[in-house]
Amino acid sequence: MQSAPTLCLAVLTLTAAIPAQLAGAYTVNPAWPSSPSNFASLLDATTALATQGVAGPVLMFLYDDAGAYTEATSFATSNGPYAPNTAVLVMSSWMGTSASNRVTFLPAPGELPVFDATGRAMGVFWGGTDYVTLQGIEIKNAIYDAVSLYAETTHGVAFDPILDGCRLHDCGGTGVTIYGNSQMPVNTLVQNCVFWRLQLTNAGSFNTTGRFGYITTRRSTNTRIVHNTFFADTGVGSSFCVLGAYPSGAAELPYAEVSNNIFFKVANAAAPMLRIQSPTGAASLVPPICDSNCFFDVSGGPFARWGAGGLTIAPTLLDWQTTALRDLASLASDPQFRDINTNDYHLTATSPCSAASTVVANVATDADGQARLAALDIGADEYSAALSIAVGTGCTGTGNLTPALRSNEPFLGNASFALTTSQVPPGLFTFLFGSVGLSPNPLPFGAGCTVYLDLGTFTGLAAALATPNGTTAVVYSLPTNPSFVGINLGYQSLVLDAGAPLGLTMSNALSVTFGF
Repeated sequence: MQSAPTLCLAVLTLTAAIPAQLAGAYTVNPAWPSSPSNFASLLDATTALATQGVAGPVLMFLYDDAGAYTEATSFATSNGPYAPNTAVLVMSSWMGTSASNRVTFLPAPGELPVFDATGRAMGVFWGGTDYVTLQGIEIKNAIYDAVSLYAETTHGVAFDPILDGCRLHDCGGTGVTIYGNSQMPVNTLVQNCVFWRLQLTNAGSFNTTGRFGYITTRRSTNTRIVHNTFFADTGVGSSFCVLGAYPSGAAELPYAEVSNNIFFKVANAAAPMLRIQSPTGAASLVPPICDSNCFFDVSGGPFARWGAGGLTIAPTLLDWQTTALRDLASLASDPQFRDINTNDYHLTATSPCSAASTVVANVATDADGQARLAALDIGADEYSAALSIAVGTGCTGTGNLTPALRSNEPFLGNASFALTTSQVPPGLFTFLFGSVGLSPNPLPFGAGCTVYLDLGTFTGLAAALATPNGTTAVVYSLPTNPSFVGINLGYQSLVLDAGAPLGLTMSNALSVTFGF
C-alpha cells in the first residue's frame, strides 16, 4: 500500500499532466514559436481543442505573417470519397462547446488570413463540430468545395455552425455544402459572405444532389442565408444554380430564411438562380422567410425551378412572386458594385440595394465590421461614403519587389483600421508616413520613386520590420465621431532596402476619406 504522501504526490503529478481546457484568446501564427498562447498551425490548434476541450468561449486569432495557410490535413468519409481527402482546416467534435462556449476562428487585427486550398479537396471540412464560427477568412482554390458541412456517423453532425464575413472563390465545387448523410446539420447560418468563381468543374460525389451550386443543401434543416453577396460568373453542371436545395424527406426545412442577399448572375443561361427540388408531399416547398433580396441575371436564365422534383419553372422574379408568393419586396436590379473586375463587391452611392431591406435579419455588422443602420442595405456590404483610393505606383528594390500600400474600409467606428504594406523583403524596416491629403504636385525622388504626400504636413507615423510574408500592418481604432466625416488624409510607406538603387524604396500612396 502506498503511503498517504506518496499517493498525494501521484495524484498531483497526474493532475499536472492533464492540460487545461481552452478558454479565452489564442493566436495561430506559424511565424511565431509555439507557446501556451500561440499555435504554430491550424492543426496544432484543432488538436488542442480535441484533446483538451473547451471551458469557455474561445477566440483563435489568425495571422497572415507566414503567408496563406496551405495545410493538408486528412479527413475521413465512409461515403463519397474525395481525392485527396485533405483540407486546410479540418475540425471534429470538441468537448465543452455550447451556445455560451463558442469557438471562433477570426483575423487578428489588421490581418487578412487566407486558406489556399490548392491541391486539397476542401478549404474547410467541418467534421461535425458544434458551435463554431469562421469569421473574416478568405477561402479559395479547393479542388471541390470551399466549405464542406458534410455530416455522417464517422465524424458527427454540426449544430449551430456560423460562416460570417468570409470570401469564397475559385473552387471546383460549391462555396458551402450543407449535407447530412445521417442526421441533419441544424441551424447553419451563412451571413455577410461574398461568393464568386465557384462550380468551376462540378466534380466529386453527389454533384447533382448535394453539391451543385454556390450554396446547396441536402438533408439539412433550418439553414439561414442572410446578407450575402453572390457574383455567379461561373457554374457548370446539369443541376447548377446559385442557391439550391435537394431535400430527401418531406419534413425537411432546407432554408428557414433567405433574405437580404444579392444574386448577380452572368453565366450559364440555362440555369436558374434558385433551385429547390422537393420530394412529393414536402411540407415546405419554399423558405418561410424569403424576401428583401436583389436579383440581377444578365445571362438570361430562368429565375427559379422549384416544387416537387423541381419541375415548376418561374421564368422571372414576377412569376416567382405570383406562384411561390415569395420575394414580394425583392428587387430585380443591378446592385452597382464598386468594381467587379477587381472583385470589389462593395456598394456604390447610387445602388438600389442601399436602404432597401424590409426584413430585419438580426445581423449587427457587415462583412467589414461596419454597423448596419436602421435602414438596412441588402447584401454583404453596408454602404459607406468612406473611401481609400490608391494613387501612383511604388518603386522597385531587392528581388524586383515593389512595396504596395493598402487599407481596409475607413468607416468611422472601425476598431481595426489597418494600413498594410506588402511586397517587402522580409526583415526590412518599413516606415509609414502621413499628411493632410496628398500633394497636388508629386515630387520625383529618383530611380522611379515619387513622394505623393503633402510636404507641409508630412509626418512619421510608425515603423516596423517586415514579417516573413513581407508585410507590415499599422492598426488604428477610428472614432465614431461625426466631426471626422469628410476628413482626407494621405499615407505612403518607405522601406530601407540596401539592394535598391537609392538604398530605399517607396510604395504607392493612399488617399483616405473618412465617413460613416
